[in-house]
Amino acid sequence: EVGAWQSGVAVGLDRADYQDEFLGVWSRRNVWGKKHPVRLAGEIVTTGQMVPKHDLLRSEMYNEYLHPRGLHEGLRLAIWAGDGTIEDISLLRPWSAGPFEGEDIRLARMLLPHLQRGAMVARRLRRADALAETGLAALDAVAHAAFVLDAAGRVLHLNGTAERLAAGRDGLKITAAG
Repeated sequence: EVGAWQSGVAVGLDRADYQDEFLGVWSRRNVWGKKHPVRLAGEIVTTGQMVPKHDLLRSEMYNEYLHPRGLHEGLRLAIWAGDGTIEDISLLRPWSAGPFEGEDIRLARMLLPHLQRGAMVARRLRRADALAETGLAALDAVAHAAFVLDAAGRVLHLNGTAERLAAGRDGLKITAAG
């Protein structure tokens, strides 16, 4: 099931085409994802393991999206699965390049823990950003002057009342040093 938030990066494809066509249309009707959804983080699976080639060839996604772009053979690295969301990396190439096997899968297994760690850091940073934005919004709603300073006394954030107080220049001075 595709979540409400979708994002992706495509290399070798037109960015607008990937955003509008794949994420906008085909990700919800992904033949591979429907037959073999990501359930387990760390899984590495070829598209042939997900859907037999004869079923892929008959699919709407193949005929209308993949084939015109020369995308046939694939490998999916499941980065994260939890909280109703998934993160994965799908590598696709033409059949003329051959199936993903042996060395390709060994390299994917070697890289996967690093990709997972990077994705985990990104999730934590998104959560920290959301919490920080919420906290600053709460301070902005306070009627009293609120100053957020770092350990050296440098200003990180002022609410509106604090900005007006500082602009008054009647005893309070804010400089780059604090």
